[in-house]
Amino acid sequence: MNTLPINTIIHGECVAEMKKLPDSCIDLVIADPPYNLSKGGEWKWDNSVELHGMGGNWNKVMQEWDDFTFESYMTFTMVWLTEARRILKPTGSMWIFGTYHNIGMINVACQMLGIEIINEVVWYKRNAFPNLAGRRLTASHETILWCNKGGKIREYYEPFVGGGSMLYAINPTDAACGDICAPLIDLWNEIKNNPIALSEAYRVRWTRLQTEGYQAYYEIREDFNRNRAPEDLLFLSRTCVNGLIRFNANGDFNNSFHHTRPGISPDSLKKIILDWSNHIQNTEFFAADYTVTTETAKAGDLIYLDPPYFHTKGRYYGTIDFDTFLAYLEQLNSRGIKYMLSFDGSRGEDDFTVELPKELYKRHALIPSGNSSFKKVMDKESIPVLESLYLNW
Repeated sequence: MNTLPINTIIHGECVAEMKKLPDSCIDLVIADPPYNLSKGGEWKWDNSVELHGMGGNWNKVMQEWDDFTFESYMTFTMVWLTEARRILKPTGSMWIFGTYHNIGMINVACQMLGIEIINEVVWYKRNAFPNLAGRRLTASHETILWCNKGGKIREYYEPFVGGGSMLYAINPTDAACGDICAPLIDLWNEIKNNPIALSEAYRVRWTRLQTEGYQAYYEIREDFNRNRAPEDLLFLSRTCVNGLIRFNANGDFNNSFHHTRPGISPDSLKKIILDWSNHIQNTEFFAADYTVTTETAKAGDLIYLDPPYFHTKGRYYGTIDFDTFLAYLEQLNSRGIKYMLSFDGSRGEDDFTVELPKELYKRHALIPSGNSSFKKVMDKESIPVLESLYLNW
């Protein structure tokens, strides 16, 4: 199959239909396989020993598709999981539903195939199976296995992704990036998945600005603060003062229009967006706290951390608790995970250094990072900035 059947419900046997799909083409697999409950009280693992209590006539669906021997069920599970793993993208996820009757076998099959089980989710169900005999606890839940393709070590994590300059410079083969600013993550996903449509949306807004003047900027800013559309955020970031994405205490974007520049031309920005889209096809973006974005990191992976600096007082987007962050760094060290941390520094004669416990890092350097855009806007001054870079290796 050369093209994916997008927005199509396929009628067919699952394994046969999956075999028609190319490798690594699916972002999310949701599987609800037969639970193998149609036993009528006659479930026999090896066709000789009867296992009482594993099913019953009350839940018999009277269908062959839900009636397997142990051997045939395990074979079926291995076959469909093999195909599901093949078509899943390296950055994709798999959610598998089951009950205590079958989820154990699926768990074993996942491990045999190298499918990594990230976590187990318990789905509480108010409409539990009836407990007619009243001789056992009522099973009022189903189990959901959250998995990924396995065999994968994410090379790179960036949980405060912002504008992604480090992501672009490193250009990892596989990455997880995040930010608590959900509209920003929506924008990254639009760049990744819909670069042409996003480019044209910018062209429409940019054309409005050229014909209607600066008032168009403020109308689009109002639209964004109501609807949080990523297309509006892209336009605002390209036409606001110094490109600073700032929010007020109410969470509204509040930076002003940059009167001395009309915004990057649509054709130029389209080239940039297409280039970025190509770079981030194997990057997964999370609108989440930094601890969530990096929870699957393993020993040897690299995390670049660029959190809000404490002297910014939350004017960009959110703050973090210092003690919690230090505990997080200590945890990374204990897990053997490498990190680079851009944190504090100096601006001209002003020193904003926040001392980190020396046992948390092995190297510290001050990196020139240009002039302060904040001072340029507020005080019309060009003040050199040095940023601290901490490394734990």
